[in-house]
Amino acid sequence: MAPTLYDEKPEPGDLIEIFRGNYQHWTLYIGDGFVIHLAPPSEVPGASSNSMMSVLSDKAKVKKEEIWDVVGHDQWCINNQLDQQYKVSTSKYSMAASQIAPHGPW
Repeated sequence: MAPTLYDEKPEPGDLIEIFRGNYQHWTLYIGDGFVIHLAPPSEVPGASSNSMMSVLSDKAKVKKEEIWDVVGHDQWCINNQLDQQYKVSTSKYSMAASQIAPHGPW
């Protein structure tokens, strides 16, 4: 994991909220410095996961990427605030969801 100015250390299953100016991008931390998230397919011109074009795309792929490649220079935080309101999936289910991502083109 790249060095960070943030003191937060995500744990598997944590939701990461990334502040992109006009919108927030969300990822699921799966451990070892990786997250899974929805991102525009690479064939959409100018639509990387850290651009405004990504929210204008009508297609998306589940991608597994290093957290720092997704966060870039944007501010971020661990945001599990709804864990108290809704039943939290066990890490078993969160990690099962991460098995979707390895089949993508990264």
